[in-house]
Amino acid sequence: MIKNSPVSVFKALADQQRLRILNILLDGEICVGDLVTVLGEPQPTISRHLRILKSSELIVGRKQGLWVFYSLSQPTLGFSAAIQEAWKLQAQDDPQMSTDRQLAQQLRQEDGCCPSNNPTGPCGPKS
Repeated sequence: MIKNSPVSVFKALADQQRLRILNILLDGEICVGDLVTVLGEPQPTISRHLRILKSSELIVGRKQGLWVFYSLSQPTLGFSAAIQEAWKLQAQDDPQMSTDRQLAQQLRQEDGCCPSNNPTGPCGPKS
C-alpha cells in the first residue's frame, strides 16, 4: 500500500487528537514536549499519534539533539493538498482548535521547545 494513499491519510485523520496536532502545525514546527503541554496527553500517546501522522506522510520530523521537531509535510499529490485545505477550513470554525493554536504560539514565543530553565518539563532535563 502507498503510504500517502487516500486510505492511509483518512485513517490518520480519523482521530480528534491527530487533527488537533495537524492544526497546531499549521503555524509551524513544534516539539513533542510542547504538544504534550497543549494537548494535555502523556508523551507516549502524543508520540503514537505523531508516528501515525508521519507514516501517512502528513508530517515530517527533524531531530535536534535530544528532541524531535515536527512540521507539516509539503503535499506531493493533489489529494494531499486538498485534504490540507479541508482541515484548515474546518479548524477555523472550531473553538478548541483556535485555543490550541494560541497556546502553541505562546509556547513557541516564550522560549521555544523545552527551555533549559525548566528541567522538570515534559521533555525532562537536558543532558
